[in-house]
Parts: sequence; C-alpha cells; structure tokens
Amino acid sequence: MNPSQGWPFWLRLISAALLGAIAAFGLAPFGIWAATVIALILLSPLFLTTETRARAAWLGWAFATGYFAHALSWIVEPFLVDVQRHGWMAPFALTFMAGGLALFWGLAFWVVRRPDSDGVSQAVFLAISISLLEYTGRAAIVSVGAIWAGRGDFAGDFAARGRAVAARWLCGSVSPDRWNRVFRIDLCHVAPGCYGH
Repeated sequence: MNPSQGWPFWLRLISAALLGAIAAFGLAPFGIWAATVIALILLSPLFLTTETRARAAWLGWAFATGYFAHALSWIVEPFLVDVQRHGWMAPFALTFMAGGLALFWGLAFWVVRRPDSDGVSQAVFLAISISLLEYTGRAAIVSVGAIWAGRGDFAGDFAARGRAVAARWLCGSVSPDRWNRVFRIDLCHVAPGCYGH
C-alpha cells in the first residue's frame, strides 16, 4: 500500500518540492549522493498516486523546482555585489531559472504517466523520459551556458573517488615513480586540463 495515497494533492506537491531540495544535496559542495538516490526513490510513490497526467506533470515540476532552487541557489550571488542596483533581480533569477528548468521534468512526468499501467514499467519509463528530455533541454540551453545541476552530476564525485581508490590500489604494488605516473593519469581523468593536458 502506498502511504501517500490518501494525501491531498497540495501536500503531495509540497512533499515533492521538499524531496527535490533534498535531492540537491548530492551535488557539490555537499556531495551526499545518497540523498539524491533516496529522494528519487521516495518520489516514485508520489508519482504513482497521481490520478491524471496533468497532476503528474505538476508533481514533476514541483520536485524539479525544489531541486533546481536548492542546486542553483548560488546564482543570486552576482546580484549581491551591488545590492541596491541589482539585488531586486536575484529572487526573479532563481525563481525563473528553477521553474524554467523544471518544465522539462514536468513534461517527462506528463509523457510517462498512465494511470492504468503498472508502477514498475512507469518508473523505468520515467527514468528514461527524464534523461532524454533533460538531455534535449540541456542541448537547447547550452547555447547560453547554463548546464548546471544535471541529474547525473551527483555521481561525478562518487566516480572520481572510485578511480582514485583504484589507482591507489594499483599503485600499492609498484615503485614510487610508477605510482606518480599512474596517479597523474588518474587525476587527468578526474579533472581534465590538469598537468597541461
């Protein structure tokens, strides 16, 4: 049984927005990738309680708005350099950026939701749909340079740590000179542009 089944829709929207904000803790500077995974898992029951495609779209939009509002909260910093002149724009910048990027997620939720199909297939199709729509949305937004806070960005630090651990394990049985070369190669995979490459 789904515990959120009897909740009013407004409460599900607020819950989705809060889960989105929690999911953003997986991004830098926090790097708590488990928060993103758990928030996405907890989003699934909320998604499956939506009665119509329109409500599913609103739920997806609420989740993504909470996610992007937290993930892009740093965007207000430039407006605070000269607060009296530009400070009034900061809340509009964050609101419109978060709400605008969330439209792609809302569309993904709308495309996938079929009240008469089973939950597992919808969860799989939702993941695929979000990925495709976020990719096309990012492709459209790249022209203005806004490619931040992607859904997969939370795993970047996790993958980098995995490569560093593998390099250390591999280098534990070789000479210090070889260790330096292998670790240098590993760092260049983690941070392109290091060591002049």
